Amino acid sequence: MGDSRATLCKSGARLRGQELKTEEEKRATRRAWEAKNVESLRATRHAWYWRNVETCRAKSREAQRKSRERYRSDKGSRKARQAEGRLETTRVCSKCGIEKPSSEFHYARCLMCRREQKRTWLITNPEKQRACNATWREKNKEKIRKQNHARYARNKPKHREQAYAWRQANRERDLEYHRAWGKGRRSSKEYRKKQREWGRAWYLANKERQLAKSRAWRIAHKDQFHVYRNRNRAKRREAKGQATPEQIAARVAFYGSRCAYCNGPYESIDHVVPLSRGGSNWPANLRPACKKCNFTKGTKRLLKWKAA
Repeated sequence: MGDSRATLCKSGARLRGQELKTEEEKRATRRAWEAKNVESLRATRHAWYWRNVETCRAKSREAQRKSRERYRSDKGSRKARQAEGRLETTRVCSKCGIEKPSSEFHYARCLMCRREQKRTWLITNPEKQRACNATWREKNKEKIRKQNHARYARNKPKHREQAYAWRQANRERDLEYHRAWGKGRRSSKEYRKKQREWGRAWYLANKERQLAKSRAWRIAHKDQFHVYRNRNRAKRREAKGQATPEQIAARVAFYGSRCAYCNGPYESIDHVVPLSRGGSNWPANLRPACKKCNFTKGTKRLLKWKAA
């Protein structure tokens, strides 16, 4: 009886050894196959990932959320341990093998190794990264727009300076871009109509601001304002001639920057022969005048007005 039991035990041990050897051989065979078929295995895993990309990303987001929660709880407990004077726990990074505090880990690797891994992937896969970025931007247009508006509002003077400096340094490129952008739009009646509607809507929403801005501009650019106003009046009356800002400035300087009729402060430009009576917009028909003289003269001829 004892001999039969010993025989059974030995046969059982031999069977267990054979099973163990078989499992080890299976693992070795699998490792050898994986080493020989690295590319095909990588392609298979890549294809599987993109077939189940939404599920993988959902799992990744969930894991990140749990990691953040765990990090916050660890951070709170670490502060409590520091307040109590206890030492912080440490871990060994699976990549670099350096022992570091637990707060510097993301899963099994330290933050430095994670950053290096991400940097390497970005360098070796630029096309994939660009495709991922384009997909994300397409899905988050509204979010990006709000972020850009908020960032611009926080740093408005800085952004304006940078944009102005770029336009000055790349004038030709800027002009080409605007020509290409407006080529098809300016010739479109619908676009011009929309532009007028946008302009009216913006003006009604910012009327006080625009009026204040216009007043400030008129005060700072008096001669240029008179040029524009006279040009528009002459255009409405279909009058002949035109005057440049330099020519109007020369006429004003000729009269000593004073009213040509009463020698008071110069405030406006008068047409000696009114436009309503066939006067031109040439510089010879223009004179500086104060508002009182310009208003009382109106559409009268010069000699008749002086006689009155």
